[in-house]
Amino acid sequence: MPSIVARRGRRSGWVLAVCCILFGSPLTAAAQAQTTGTILVATTTQGGAIRLPGVVLTISRPDGPTIATQFSDEEGRCRFPSVAPGTYWVTATLSGFDDTRATVRVEAGVEAAARLDLPVSGISEHVEVIGRAENTQPTIAETLAPKAVLDSRTVAQLPIRDNSVLSALKLLAGIVQGPGGVSIKGGRPNQSAIQLGMASLTDPTTGTPLFRLPADAVDSVEVFANPYAVEFGRFSSGMTVVNTKRAGDAWQVTLNSPDVSFRTVRHRPWAIKGLESFGPRIGVGGPLVKGRLFLQQSAQMRYEVGEAQSRSQDDTRTTKWLSAFTRVDANLTPRQSLTGTLNIFPSRTDAATLNTFNGPEVAADVNDTLLVGNAAAHSTVSDSAVVESTVQMGHFDVNVAGHGTSPMELVPEGNTGHFFNRQHRRTDTFQWVEAATGSRSFYGVQHLFKFGLDLLRTTFVGTSDSSAVDIRRPDGTLARRLTFGGPIEQRVRTTDVALFAQDRVQAAARLLVEAGVRIDRDGVLNRINGTPRVGAVVLLNASGTTVLRGGYGLFFERTPSVVGAFDQFETTTDRRYAADGTTPITAPMVFVHRAATALDTARSTTWNLGFDDRLNQAWFLRTALLSRRGVSELVVSPMTAGSTSELRLTSEGRSSYREAELTLRYAPGPGLEASGSYVRASAYANLNTYTAFFDSVRWPIISTDAYAPTGSDIPHRFVGRFRALVGSRWSLSSVVEVRTGFPYSAVNETLDWIGPRNQQFHFPTVAVVDLGIERQFNLFKWKPWIGLRAYNALNAFVPTEVQANVASAAFGSLYNSYHRQIRLQVRIDR
Repeated sequence: MPSIVARRGRRSGWVLAVCCILFGSPLTAAAQAQTTGTILVATTTQGGAIRLPGVVLTISRPDGPTIATQFSDEEGRCRFPSVAPGTYWVTATLSGFDDTRATVRVEAGVEAAARLDLPVSGISEHVEVIGRAENTQPTIAETLAPKAVLDSRTVAQLPIRDNSVLSALKLLAGIVQGPGGVSIKGGRPNQSAIQLGMASLTDPTTGTPLFRLPADAVDSVEVFANPYAVEFGRFSSGMTVVNTKRAGDAWQVTLNSPDVSFRTVRHRPWAIKGLESFGPRIGVGGPLVKGRLFLQQSAQMRYEVGEAQSRSQDDTRTTKWLSAFTRVDANLTPRQSLTGTLNIFPSRTDAATLNTFNGPEVAADVNDTLLVGNAAAHSTVSDSAVVESTVQMGHFDVNVAGHGTSPMELVPEGNTGHFFNRQHRRTDTFQWVEAATGSRSFYGVQHLFKFGLDLLRTTFVGTSDSSAVDIRRPDGTLARRLTFGGPIEQRVRTTDVALFAQDRVQAAARLLVEAGVRIDRDGVLNRINGTPRVGAVVLLNASGTTVLRGGYGLFFERTPSVVGAFDQFETTTDRRYAADGTTPITAPMVFVHRAATALDTARSTTWNLGFDDRLNQAWFLRTALLSRRGVSELVVSPMTAGSTSELRLTSEGRSSYREAELTLRYAPGPGLEASGSYVRASAYANLNTYTAFFDSVRWPIISTDAYAPTGSDIPHRFVGRFRALVGSRWSLSSVVEVRTGFPYSAVNETLDWIGPRNQQFHFPTVAVVDLGIERQFNLFKWKPWIGLRAYNALNAFVPTEVQANVASAAFGSLYNSYHRQIRLQVRIDR
């Protein structure tokens, strides 16, 4: 088997002192005092009938950086003094209302007026990822928590692999595509959550976020670690709130590149072997009834053939999926609106677990179908109160199977047989969220209240059947055999209920404070949990260009439904053999599933402190600290006492994540932007988490637990991006990532961990550059951008797998670096 012998990774101490060279031309401020104007802003809703205090107002150059930030006062007014002449965007943001923007022309010595009337929100379908990260255009979030924003334009203009928002998350500080999926601020994927408006898009069975929207349905993505607003819950390490595109008053059609690429014969790039990927997508939207009823429809399909570079090119993994998303918005009356959405996503992956050690016959096939329907009504019930009602129903069906029922044989140099587990899971959900927002002034202090109810009803039904697993030594002798009881059936029904109340106070002209309490009922563990949170934002100067923000919060996870089925899973019998492969070393150990008598709900306490400074019209600086500590995390461990063996489930797990961030951004205008973020971080946790072994695709070996660096622990990481318009028709872009390598642990011939976990060995340091070049053409009524994108343009060595078995002569060898890819890119708007 071809391989590249690794350098055993060592923690790269102070490596990666990374420099980001940003392009600059200092702006002069000559005679500014004599040539500036003022912008006076008034914020209202319901056609001016209700004044809105506490609205976050920002001014920026069109398609440029934010210049200043202020809050509207108790009368819904705000003044921006000393603004240089020119054209500006004034943007208003307030939770529960759609963002609204106006264009203002400023002249020297003149006061320009802008009135922004904020409509009550429809279902928000931007993507707000709550797991604090770099803000692409720094503003103060609706919840006062720092956030990172990725809008659809950013994703389209930068060289992002597969043009998806999920892949673009790597642009944000503290978000890593790790071995187990996307990690937000050091957390596991199932510790985060996704919301569509106020409703959940998370698989309640495993806790896995279900991001299945077409790329053209997504308008933007925002990431928070600390959403101080207690309306957000059931997560401990980041939330993603999805806000999709809403149709406008004119019909618009968007066509994008079919993303076609071809597989070529290795070392002969001119020889085409077959199709590698094909991913066309389309979006269309407009008014069905002028001013009353709007339709936005998006669809995307994907066909992709993947290879393991260390295997024959005939061994492939094939993925096929289709995502369709429909959004309908109706203005029922001047005070009532209704939004409905429907997302359908069937998917099939053959040989999903194909890698260096699993050929197509050993790999598992995964089929799943997601169906989610959502309706949200928004009503203005008085001049100071708004009610939001959301109902969502969902169905998620997963089938996992191998290609036969013969034993799965785990051998250091390559596994044989068939995947051991055959599993079917069906999850049905019903969610109802009711929230009311009201504004009131007490003794001259303006308050914005929000309180509500969140009910989630889930039904999980599953089956599981497992074949034997043989663990063999390099010489072929049997070292260990696992057999399983079964087949078994699982059924878990739960009801989770949450009550929340929060108050946003404009305590002073430059100070906003948000505090709230959330009470959650954990439907799986039948526990009641209280969640206090508080956050604050202070404007340190009159212009609002220097901001200090921070907060503290307690965050409870939603216990996955599959935890309630722990005692319903198959028992495991473990037999171990001497070097001859036939003589038993010990009597068979039958591991019965037992849970501790008092399981707690996993939770984390998180605090952060951030300093943002708009140095001038072009430069922006951010420094930030974040600390998260988790306790009561669910872990499983094999335990043997005499003749009794059990697989024990406890809530004794813990975790710790610390992060320091430095971000610098240069954007003198809409035609040029460059930014870089450096993060110093540390992530530790108990590694035997429950869902690591009882996810949809299971792993049969459960060894002793340990508190150690997580698989996505990266002490040093730099991510930068650059975009420039050359003239009016050429666009250049790049994304750069430099980071230390992921840690891994060694195993012995019986696949038991040996030595300290995730501390002795590391993958090598990674440095990857993606590039893009495009030109705009005129084609009838279309103005397409056509160009090339090069992923891993320098063809850097980025291994994703390692031989971690010390019994193998190839121990420490690294495999499966993804190679350079050059693809045609087409973007069309009409």
